[in-house]
Amino acid sequence: MVSTIITVLFSFLIIFVVLRTAYRMFEKNSTPIIPIHRSIM
Repeated sequence: MVSTIITVLFSFLIIFVVLRTAYRMFEKNSTPIIPIHRSIM
């Protein structure tokens, strides 16, 4: 039970970090969203 909670928290943390970094990249470049998605993929 505890391990499940830790896994969920970790996944949320990773998603939050990825979204923050993507937003920062978008803010710096101020380019359309499509090129950023291509660079990530």
